[in-house]
Amino acid sequence: MDVTNLLPHVPSIEQKIRDNQLDAIVYGLGPSAWLLPWLDSQLLQQVELWSAHDAQRILPADHLLLVDSPSHTRRLLVGTEAYNAVVKSRPKKLWVNSWWQKEWDRHLHFSVKSIVEPVHFWVWTHPHKNREKDNPPKQWGMGGGDPHCGFISPLASATLAWREGRRRIGVLGVDMGPEHNTHSMVKHVDHAFMGLATSAHAQGGCCINLSPVTYLKHFPKWTPSESSSEPTPGNETAKPSKS
Repeated sequence: MDVTNLLPHVPSIEQKIRDNQLDAIVYGLGPSAWLLPWLDSQLLQQVELWSAHDAQRILPADHLLLVDSPSHTRRLLVGTEAYNAVVKSRPKKLWVNSWWQKEWDRHLHFSVKSIVEPVHFWVWTHPHKNREKDNPPKQWGMGGGDPHCGFISPLASATLAWREGRRRIGVLGVDMGPEHNTHSMVKHVDHAFMGLATSAHAQGGCCINLSPVTYLKHFPKWTPSESSSEPTPGNETAKPSKS
């Protein structure tokens, strides 16, 4: 991916990471995500990288999510570039959507079985498939039950990262341009990330946009005003925002 025209944005992305004391970066496959290798490596060592499927081709993720099926998702079928990137990956933790765990078990090498962790998501795009005992969430948000997914995988990465104790999350590569297969869902994705941002801030954390060029309208403009909480280690509960 040629990101020459985007390179001038690198300093502002790095400054956002510092200013917001991020402890996690969630990235997708949008053009701006390919700026990751250009960011200060020492700065990136201070955050965890969360992504899904083959987005870790850009930069290996610490936490890799397998949200979709290797049998029902065309771009993840055996032999595709995306599939090969997944089965060759060696993250610190491999999170597998419990719906598709048995399928992925047949494809993943035995050497990664020790880092595989099944996870159940609340799937907004397929509510009828969720467990009957689930209480449907009223809106997109951080915490309060299963992590959420739907529309695009970075939403799953962000809500799972929050569940696992990350409290200051930056989102890069959710550009949602016309070339994206879910471009038509841009308003829904924008609304979802706004829900995550406001929910995180209300709990003393933050979820901010790092993408310099994106078709999202409201999320990039949202600022956490003066959320004063420090980065929260492990699975501790974030303190309420003082703003």
